[in-house]
Formats: sequence, C-alpha cells, structure tokens
Amino acid sequence: MTAPIRTLERLKNQLLSGGSRPSLRPTPWSGNSAPPEAQAAYQRIRPFAEAMYLVMAADGRLDDRERITLRGALRSLTAGVLGTGAMESMLSEFERLLAVQGLELRLDDVASRIYGEPEDRELALVLAATVAAADDRTDSAEQRTIEALSERLGVGKERLESLLSGRD
Repeated sequence: MTAPIRTLERLKNQLLSGGSRPSLRPTPWSGNSAPPEAQAAYQRIRPFAEAMYLVMAADGRLDDRERITLRGALRSLTAGVLGTGAMESMLSEFERLLAVQGLELRLDDVASRIYGEPEDRELALVLAATVAAADDRTDSAEQRTIEALSERLGVGKERLESLLSGRD
C-alpha cells in the first residue's frame, strides 16, 4: 500500500499543531473524580486512542511527533475536554496493557469496541495511519498493525487503500 499523500498529510499537520500546544484544561485526572463530561469523552475516544497507540508502538519506538499527533487527535476528538493528565494516564494504561496482554489481544479488544459503527471503523484506521505517518514514514511493523486492525474491523484491503489515499 502506498503512503497516503495529501489527505493524511493535511490531517497530520493539523493534529501536530493541535497536540503541540499546551492543554487549556489542566484538569487533574483521577478517574471517577473527573468531571462527567471528561469521563464520557474519555470512554468514547479510548478505543480510538488505543488503536493509534498500538500502531505507533508497533515499531518499538514512541516518537515525539507521534505522541504529539496522538495528543492532537485526542484534543480534536474531545473538543479539548481532556487535559494532558488524562491523556498521559491513558497512554500509561495502554503501555501496561500492551506489555501484559500483547498486540494481538489488544487489537482484538480495540476492534470489538469500535466494530459497531462503520464510520467508527474507518475513522480509527485513518487516525491510526495518520499517527504512524507523523514521523514522516510508516514503518513496516506499523503498516502490518494497521492491516491487522483493518482485518479485525472488517475493512477490506481495497477500502483501506481508498481511505488512506484520500480517494473516498
């Protein structure tokens, strides 16, 4: 699959910009003590965030640009409701789960939480590919992880290529 050019490049730049500025909501994050809107936003975007995390961690490196792009995506998806503390807590949880359960089980879990809505499946794949390309390249391990997630989500190779090339 060829690397997406225009659409993902624009999205990547937008998310890098959004993720590089400090959070306007430095809300302390301690799960149930967070405001209800932050809790709801956290639960809604968690599978998307983990899909992005799993792809960016697939090559064994968590590049700063990838992390910034992920933060930008989370800010965008939650309209800024989640502060940096909540995002860092989420990333620590993903790291722990990946270490304990492994990639295959985590991909299965993420896909099961996203599968219900076709738009969610496609959004997860586009976001994951955007984060993977944040360091200006998509490693073969990242590409395999995107394809494995796509399979689990029931998105065929042709549709995946169409999504990632911007031919949608």
